[in-house]
Amino acid sequence: TPSDPSHAVPLGYLQDNYGQLLPGGASSTWVINGSDIYNVNSGNVGIGTTAPGAKLEIVGNQILSYGYVSGALNIGANVNSTVRSSNVRKLGVIAAIDYSNTRNIEIFSSDSDNSTRNIVNFGGRQGGTSYAATEIRFTTAPNSSTQGGTTRMLIDNNGNVGVGTSTPGEKLHVYGSGAQRIQVESSDANTAAFKMKTPASEYGFFASGALDRFSIYNYNSTSYPLVILGDGNVGIGTTNPEAILHINDISSNNRIRFQKSGTEWIDFNDGSFNDVQIEFMTDGNKYVSLGVDDTDDSFKISHAGTLETNTAFTINTSGNVGIGTSTPAYKLEVVGTSGIGAAAFVNNSDINLKFNIRKIDNALEKIKSLEGVYFDWKADGSNSVGLIAQDVEKIFPELVTGKDGQKGVQYSNLVAPLIEAIKEQQIQIDDLRKKSDFRFIGSGINYSPSTGSHGVILSQDFPSEFRKGMIVSVTGEAKKRYNNKLKITSTLATVKLSTTKEDKTVYGIIESELNEGVNSWYQTNPGERFAIINTIGQGKVLVTNMNGSIEAGDYITSSSIPGYGMRQADDILRNYTVAKAIEKVDWNKVTETIEWQGNTYKVYLLGVVYNSR
Repeated sequence: TPSDPSHAVPLGYLQDNYGQLLPGGASSTWVINGSDIYNVNSGNVGIGTTAPGAKLEIVGNQILSYGYVSGALNIGANVNSTVRSSNVRKLGVIAAIDYSNTRNIEIFSSDSDNSTRNIVNFGGRQGGTSYAATEIRFTTAPNSSTQGGTTRMLIDNNGNVGVGTSTPGEKLHVYGSGAQRIQVESSDANTAAFKMKTPASEYGFFASGALDRFSIYNYNSTSYPLVILGDGNVGIGTTNPEAILHINDISSNNRIRFQKSGTEWIDFNDGSFNDVQIEFMTDGNKYVSLGVDDTDDSFKISHAGTLETNTAFTINTSGNVGIGTSTPAYKLEVVGTSGIGAAAFVNNSDINLKFNIRKIDNALEKIKSLEGVYFDWKADGSNSVGLIAQDVEKIFPELVTGKDGQKGVQYSNLVAPLIEAIKEQQIQIDDLRKKSDFRFIGSGINYSPSTGSHGVILSQDFPSEFRKGMIVSVTGEAKKRYNNKLKITSTLATVKLSTTKEDKTVYGIIESELNEGVNSWYQTNPGERFAIINTIGQGKVLVTNMNGSIEAGDYITSSSIPGYGMRQADDILRNYTVAKAIEKVDWNKVTETIEWQGNTYKVYLLGVVYNSR
């Protein structure tokens, strides 16, 4: 034992109750006070080693009982540092830090109350829930004991991170029940970003508060493939979408496709010819295309080809529509054969749209000059019928149009001259009627009935309105032609509506009123009216049920109702017999009626054979 402090050696001891260890010629380094031992200098401390390489180095087999460090434990911090705080959580170590028995290190909180503690587990556990020795697990437990607990996050031996799951299958695996979300928040009020990167590509997701939009950014091409604005507009290929879906810059290799199955779809693209078009595909083949042809800015529909080929329908920049042609010269131009079912074509014909209106003269002669022909089309050899445009042009030049040296006929406009031609022809027919007692019209084996048409003068009291089929009687007055030019047709009877039952003066059935005289020899007097009367042959007569039912074969005579007939009371042909019925009348099905002298009678237009008296 040294006799004085000058003979001190590097080794010494500390008593259990109190003492101090002093190096030679120096002040005290260790101080013992009760059960506490502490170093007042800043040298390294070694336990089980004479050459500590750190502030505290322990060498040897140590068994530490379960427990915790009372108060606050600061590691690597100055006692006066602001890191130290009176409410710093405790650091506890359970069991041993030993590789062989695969136990773990746990870091947990030890609050004074019994609330849930936060725990970090390193490695496995002995006597508790079995954890893998090669994972880091973050759990919460209901009390200071770390037995069990709920895993909140885990890092397994593959480097996969699980949040809410203990079996992560990816580098980051987030799981939770109910509605879940991952929030990426930036302190910058304008932009929050999330980036994904591979060796070949790099993309970022951006939420911009200043621009009020969400976007996907391609770092390789420095472009925005997708942008969603705050108003809901979505842009693909544009950063400023102006519609709910705005797709920009679709080249021949880019398209929008709606696909039903492997070989059926609809494509929206600009095509290989810079044509903006929609293509309908079936069995992998182009079936129908429609869009704007870049070569002439026309809207076209094509079949099994491009818009420039196999064009079926065209609307050009002049508003002309073409079917079977891609260069229509008229508002509607159809090239090729066509079939029309129940359809109607309407042309503007309002008089307010026209001026310099003139009558078509000599229409019949002009129509007679046209020649209808059969012909074959050179294009496909199909047979057709029509007119030759060059022939029509000589007579109706207004109806012929043409382009590229080819002429066409506006067939619909031929209706007007045809109407006038028919009217002129009808006048000629009426003139022939006036000159003959008999009228035979027909051809081949189809003959119309002989009606014995006669021209007559209508009496002064003859009503201005009457019906075809009314019975007329002679007044007893007739106009005759003399001066040695007497002919069979040189007599004009004057007639009135029959008003007497079984009238023996009945003459025939009125057909129509004429607008001019019936015979050229008769000089018409002012106020005179003329008509055509049928007297023999097959025709019709207006009858009522005044005298009961009418059977086929019954005779018809006049009644007291002006102009109307009825069934004759007997079957004997008499001088007042008008006609013979050729059909039966079912009065139960007749709906037309007439009022006469307080009674209501049914009216029917009866088929008859006229009787000549």
